[in-house]
Amino acid sequence: MLYGAFTCTKAFYDDLETVNDGRVITISSVIGIQGNVGQANYAAAKSGLFGFTRSLALELRGRGDGELHRTGFTRTEISRQSPTRSKRYCATTSPSSDSSP
Repeated sequence: MLYGAFTCTKAFYDDLETVNDGRVITISSVIGIQGNVGQANYAAAKSGLFGFTRSLALELRGRGDGELHRTGFTRTEISRQSPTRSKRYCATTSPSSDSSP
């Protein structure tokens, strides 16, 4: 997860510094902030994207932007298999408007 974001950004980093109007947008998950039962590895990767994007924004200050979007709880095949207590927790703490388990 982090290797991909770093490698892609590195490919055009120099261009961001010279155009004065570049933008890097990363997409993460609310799990990167709050964690979740049984998802330590996923939470660590998503949390790493927050740190990566914040640091990048500081490096590019005045020359470009780093922007991170985080998603809330989304119903998927994997989330349907999650324990009920995990779904309830995510539904009550998610910033998403469609957050019912």
